[in-house]
This record gives sequence, C-alpha cells and structure tokens, in this order.
Amino acid sequence: MADQPLFIAKFEKALHDRSAFSCGFAPIDGFFKSSISQQIKDNLVTVWVASEDIANKSPAKGFYVLNVHSVTAAEAPQLAGRSNRPTVPAVYLNAVAVDQSCQGNGIGTALMIHAIQNAIDISELAGCAAIILDVLNDGDQNALNRRVAFYKKLGFDFIGNAEQEHRMFLSINDAKASLR
Repeated sequence: MADQPLFIAKFEKALHDRSAFSCGFAPIDGFFKSSISQQIKDNLVTVWVASEDIANKSPAKGFYVLNVHSVTAAEAPQLAGRSNRPTVPAVYLNAVAVDQSCQGNGIGTALMIHAIQNAIDISELAGCAAIILDVLNDGDQNALNRRVAFYKKLGFDFIGNAEQEHRMFLSINDAKASLR
C-alpha cells in the first residue's frame, strides 16, 4: 500500500467504489455505503474519499465527513474567548474511517491533515473557531484509547464537557500553526 499513490477527492458516486469498504465498525460502514449520497444531496455534509485512482472507479481506502456546527460558549469557554456570542461556530468532523485492509499505512493521518486544511479554508470563508469531533466509543477501551491518542497527536484536546466526555477540539489558530 505504501508504494501506491493516494488521492483525496470529494466523493463522487461514479468514481468511488464503496461496496467492499469496511473499517470494522458496522454503523460507520453502513453510513458510508448507504446514507452519504442522500446527505450530500441535502447539503448536510461533504464527504472526501481516499483512493488510488482519481480518474477511474477505484475502491475507497478511507473517507471523512465534514459539516458545520456550533457549540455554546458554556460548553467550550476556551473557544468563546472574550466574545459575547452565545454560540461558537465550528467545523464538525462527523466521521473519519479507513478500510481495515489499509489501516496502519498513514491514510488516517493523510485524511486528517486534509480535513484540517479544509476546515482552515472554511474558517477563512465563513469564520469558525475550531474543528470539533466526537471520538468513536464502540465499547472497546483499547480502541478508544488509540483513537484518543491519534487525535491528541494531531493537536486535539478534550472540550471538557461532562455530557459529551469524548468530544474533542482543535482551534483553528492551532490548526494553522500545526500545518505551517
């Protein structure tokens, strides 16, 4: 896999084969295979797919999903700063997943860097303070710990909300600094 080129592009049904995709968590697999087309049509999300071929139909190696979001200033006072706004705009990383056959080859990191860059671009067009994500908790504590460590390595930290204990954020300012 490491010798193969990797392209990350906006999802196109005609170019990205999702039929064999499996990240190992059935709800995410089902979402990717069955739900994204309608959510894209409804302008609820954008989906980016990693594949080995940008011009011909190619199996999806991984994907991520972005949409707009906000958190209350009370939920994330570190993002609200001195603003008097009741809500803080953010980009929400709805999902990121890599096919099991490709895990451990850097595709997840490549997808995250791409997502962070897209969030920075969005912030420059519309203004937002952070990237927010909820760490998948599928009941496997070791997997949860690996996911948390992965996001922390990329600069994410916990918001500290007791009701959403696995919610993490990366401020846009920190994202910009990390990609310099």
